[in-house]
Amino acid sequence: MAMVLIILLLVLSGSNVIRGSRQLVVATEEKTASLYVFNNANHHQSNQLQHQNHHGNHTHHSNLINPSHHKWDCNRSWPSLELFMPMQSFPSPKHPRYYEAEVNFLRSFLHFWPLSISNTSLVLTYDKETSNSQFVKDMTLTMQALSKRLYGRWNMIGIPTFPYYREGYDRQQYNMFWADNYTTSDYIGFVDTDTIFTTYIDREDLFEDGKPVINAKGAITREAIPTRWFQSTNRTMHMLESLTCMAYFPVIIKRTHLRDIRDYIAKLHGMSFDEAFYRIITLDKNYSQFNIMCAYLWKFKREEYKWYVRMMQLLDGDTIPNPLPGQDPDLTQFSPEMRFPKPFIATHSRYRRTKTNGLVSEIPLIVSPTMFQCLLF
Repeated sequence: MAMVLIILLLVLSGSNVIRGSRQLVVATEEKTASLYVFNNANHHQSNQLQHQNHHGNHTHHSNLINPSHHKWDCNRSWPSLELFMPMQSFPSPKHPRYYEAEVNFLRSFLHFWPLSISNTSLVLTYDKETSNSQFVKDMTLTMQALSKRLYGRWNMIGIPTFPYYREGYDRQQYNMFWADNYTTSDYIGFVDTDTIFTTYIDREDLFEDGKPVINAKGAITREAIPTRWFQSTNRTMHMLESLTCMAYFPVIIKRTHLRDIRDYIAKLHGMSFDEAFYRIITLDKNYSQFNIMCAYLWKFKREEYKWYVRMMQLLDGDTIPNPLPGQDPDLTQFSPEMRFPKPFIATHSRYRRTKTNGLVSEIPLIVSPTMFQCLLF
């Protein structure tokens, strides 16, 4: 108890709090905070190493292991970003996923996202034909109650039905391809209703050197993911799938690039994008909109994004598995800089079925080792 009181006094007095190998500097929005020391590999050390690789080894070794020498301005501007979340309208509050958007996404978003600094906006979409449902009414009341805490704008949009998909899964992905119709922000960050942020989020978790971060997985893997994703991306884009981007949140894409992706797919298949999309989902039950988007960005817009690639074959031991149909076997396309570790800031909620309670959500308790540069109290 005495130790807790001492720590609280140190925080209130603006002193540094030292815990093991970390140095946390408490800061308000008007102050500048130092980076704390973190002995594990982290993305800020990675950035310095990348700078060395590009410009020569001119940095003293002590600077690499002690980034606290650098000063960061907590008030540095954020890019114009809007999070885009499609919602499914559940028939009753008794449904186990009825409150998913509130309990999983909104609660973790409000807890970890720097709302005032980032000025991030929210777009929540739902099926327009369910406008009078209890779910939509409940979510509207929730967002109205939270509006005072949100510095950016928020909007709930009912999207009408279109004849270019078969079910809700396809409808959600289809609407993401057209997300630029519902926002004017420079960048769109895609999230699911079961997205859970697991750590404090800083600008450099999302953007580096003014570019959106893509934190993907290398495609050659035995990981338990639908193998037809690779084949679907291959059939859709006429290219082998190099990356799995259904691996992190938020998936941030420059708004203008969504139209480029649609136009490319339409031209490739000799029909409208809507017709091509319906053809894709007819051929492939399992596909990933994020993998399709990333395939285009990797090939044509690579220099406009900051790429990190988690080489999944390392989980399988020293032997690189043989590529599955649709996978790109060329691992040399990923530079050493791309292989630096980049902590994930969010995860999917996991679900399991029980005999007594049916579908139960399991919220993970593991927090990724990201760095709290600017702690705002």
